[in-house]
Formats: sequence, C-alpha cells, structure tokens
Amino acid sequence: MAGTISMSTKFPAELTEEVIDLVRGKSAFARLSQQIPVAFTGTDIWTFDMDGEASLVAENGAKINGGATAGPVNVKPLKLEYGVRVSKEFMTASEERKVEILRPFNEGFARKVARALDMMAIAKVNPRDGQASALIDNDFTEVTNKVLYTPGNADAAINDAAALIGDFSMTGIALSKTLGSAMGNETNTAGAYKYPELRWGASPEVLNGIRCEVNGTINKYGTALGIVGDFEAAFKWGYAKDIELEVIPYGDPDNTGSDLAGHNQVYLRAEAFIGFAMLTKDAFARIETPYAIKYDGNNATSGTTADTVGMAGQAVEVAANGFTKTGKTFSGWNTKADGSGTAYAAGASYTLTAAGLTLYAQWS
Repeated sequence: MAGTISMSTKFPAELTEEVIDLVRGKSAFARLSQQIPVAFTGTDIWTFDMDGEASLVAENGAKINGGATAGPVNVKPLKLEYGVRVSKEFMTASEERKVEILRPFNEGFARKVARALDMMAIAKVNPRDGQASALIDNDFTEVTNKVLYTPGNADAAINDAAALIGDFSMTGIALSKTLGSAMGNETNTAGAYKYPELRWGASPEVLNGIRCEVNGTINKYGTALGIVGDFEAAFKWGYAKDIELEVIPYGDPDNTGSDLAGHNQVYLRAEAFIGFAMLTKDAFARIETPYAIKYDGNNATSGTTADTVGMAGQAVEVAANGFTKTGKTFSGWNTKADGSGTAYAAGASYTLTAAGLTLYAQWS
C-alpha cells in the first residue's frame, strides 16, 4: 500500500514553479517559444489561443502574422510520471527538510518532463518506449511543409524551409545533434568552416540572427532533422498547477530487484500533466532526413546508377539501369542479388522508408 506525505499528496507550490522554470530552460521547444507556460486548473480539456486581442475575421478565425488564420486549439493534457528512491528519513522529516530533499528530485523530474515534451511534440510518441501514441495531437508530425536535407548544403535546406512558412516570422530553429554536427563540419570553397559555432557539439543560442536550439530529442524518434518556424506565435504549452506526489514505502516499484524496506528507502513518484499545441501547422517547416534506393551492379562490367533520394513516405520511381555486363542483358532489379527477393522494373513506384533499400541488377 502506498503511503502519503503529511503535507498532502500535492507537490509544494514553490517546487512546482521551480520544476516548470527548469523545464522552460531544458526543453528545445519551450525555449524557442519564449512563452511563459499557461497554468491550468484541472486535467480535462485545455484551450490554447494567441496572446492579445484578435480582430474580427471570416469564420471566427483569429489572425496571426500576415493574414493567416488560426482559432483556439483544444488539447487533452498528457500525464507524465517520474520516480526516484530517497532515504527513509523523508517519512519523518520536517516539512522544511522534505522540501530540501525534493529540490534535487526537481532537477531530474524537470529533465524528464522537458525531454518528454520535446519527443511528444516532434514525433508523437510515448517518451518511455518511443511508440506512436494516439493520445498526442497538434504535434509536428502534422507539418506538411517539408524540405530535404542534402549533406553539405544545410544552408539551402534551412533557407528553403524558411520560404515555406510564407508570411509567418521565422523566430527559431530546432536542430537535431545529427544536423548540428553535420553543419559544424561543412566548409566553404576556401576551406573555412561555415558554422564554427556548431562545432564540438555546441548549441548556440543564436544562429545567423535566429534563435537556435540543438537537442538530441529532435531526431531520437521520427525522420525530422530540424524544425524551423514561428515558435513564438504558433507554439503554446502549459501545465496543471497541481502535481501529484506519492510516497511508496514498500516493495520494488521501479523494478530494480531491490526491496525498499530492506534498503531503508522510500520511492517518490510524481505525476505532472503537460499540454502543448501548434496553433497552425503552416507556421512551421520540417527539414527531413534523406533516404535512398541504392543500386548495385551485381558484378557489372561497367557503369553506374545514381541513388534515388527523397524523404521517408515519399513515392519515387525506380531508376533506369546504368550498368552494363559483358555478354549479358539487364532484366530488372531485385532486392536480392540472386533474384530470390522482390523484383522491381525500372520506372516502378516505391515509397521510401527509413530502412532504405538496395536493388541488385539482374542479368540474363
């Protein structure tokens, strides 16, 4: 049976504010939004809207930059859990001492909430297992503005992405560590680094005059290498004012194989409700990982066939053969060199996936 602390089952209000402040400093999207998160009462349905007053427009839409419209967005807040073992002293400590014990807990709790916020927003996944979640809505997987990153030419990809958001302001860019590292290695014709501020894993606050975040959560799940857009106007997030805190004195609640009582420990479990929303997907653009169909000549004598490159989920055509083999005639492509796999003809449609595909020339 779980125990409770004497100061009630609610996290102390001052510590709740500390947790949220820490989340603001650790989450890529929270930092880019530059917003004070909305504090909600209750955990049913939350409504996010723009700041300030809106003029009357067609169909009750509220204006955001340049005439684009977006009405209020309703979201179901998402429950996040975090737990840690502490000394059994917590059970008998004074209220002041309990707050002292909880402060280090706050740091780990905020780190988990910040990472969860980013992963849920970027990839629509449960942060615990990386599986797609139907509970998540208004996330960045819904963004249809997309550009393909070509290795060595990040500047063009970012510039093209910025153009796709039209009249919206580009107030921020979230880069995966993968893209940040690649950009840090790009050089110009003179051999100088284009983005020295991104070398050695650095995360500059500003890149080319735009607020920037480099974060490993961006492509931990999903195919996006980066997101650009109007984070300040079109991304909102909030939290429930009350955080539930449970003290468990017995058993093995974290499945470590170690009994709490046998080690003079108790387990603190906190449950926070977090919500976020894009007010309009048109305010953002995704920079996508390139995926390819690669072609193998399968002992060809000469020739090459260029990779077919595109985004995950994009339908492309299988390339015409560019290989030759002395005394043989090309008869098609196959996923197996010996022809025992799936056959593809030149010009056939194939939908690219993150797994990639290699096709082998078949000779007869």
